Amino acid sequence: MIEAASDLRRGLPIVVKPIADEVLSSWLTRIAQDYFVPPRSLLTHMGLSVPSVERLDVSLTFGQAIAISGFVHRPPDAILAMTHVRLPRDCQKLVRLKYPQQTCRSCALQHKRDGAATAVLKSWMQGWRVTCRACGGLLDEVWTSRDGTLPFPEMRDAARAGEGLIEAYAKRDQRFAISPATMMRLLLLRRRPTPEEIRNSPGEARHLIGTLVANFDEVVEDHGLSNFLGRTPILPLTIRVATLAALATVMADPITHLSKLRQSRAFGPQFDRVLEQDPILTPTPMFADILSENRQHLTR
Repeated sequence: MIEAASDLRRGLPIVVKPIADEVLSSWLTRIAQDYFVPPRSLLTHMGLSVPSVERLDVSLTFGQAIAISGFVHRPPDAILAMTHVRLPRDCQKLVRLKYPQQTCRSCALQHKRDGAATAVLKSWMQGWRVTCRACGGLLDEVWTSRDGTLPFPEMRDAARAGEGLIEAYAKRDQRFAISPATMMRLLLLRRRPTPEEIRNSPGEARHLIGTLVANFDEVVEDHGLSNFLGRTPILPLTIRVATLAALATVMADPITHLSKLRQSRAFGPQFDRVLEQDPILTPTPMFADILSENRQHLTR
């Protein structure tokens, strides 16, 4: 039994195998548990100085991967593939750093049977996933127990299509006119309610996605998510299904839908600011009617 990092030998004699799609921090934590040391002590033994093992999931360098490689007997590229570092920057904003928000009940049960109950998969940390990358099953919320299906069950197939678009963008397998991550942000922007909406539901928030998903705002209100949308880009599955389904719709013809969204009572400065941050979109005559006339006053 090993009780301290100083007791560890360089080059670990026994290393548990990673699970398919397991995130690096999860695997290193399980290795540390086998040696009865905290994850930070394991990292120290490997010569790594990082704030936490989870930080490696989004900041691992090739040099650090080489260092880890010598201890866990796996090539550096395989170690890098267990992280989110190769994702586009705007996709990294859709990744949770700690504590998965979603899980695959089937895989979690299998992990428990295999003695890896604490294993966490990458798709459980990614805010565009509605299915488990390991088995293809539907993901479920970690902190809620539902007695039925998620809202918008009729949009499940379309949501998978939206998930696939962001996945293709994240892997750079497909070229896009605009980042799917940017388009998803635009869909979730608030819009100015019409006078009729103000009369009928004065306190209800309205979002651009409501022009595509009729009862989206109603579901947001029913589940108390109005304030949640502005705080984090990682949506609960309650509304992620509808958001990804709407994303699949607008990405089929992004230029046309950008113009439509811009004219759907959007708050101009917010809309333009999101467009300005897109890593793909560049100002050309094609987009002249999308950007507002006061675009030059926005801060990049």
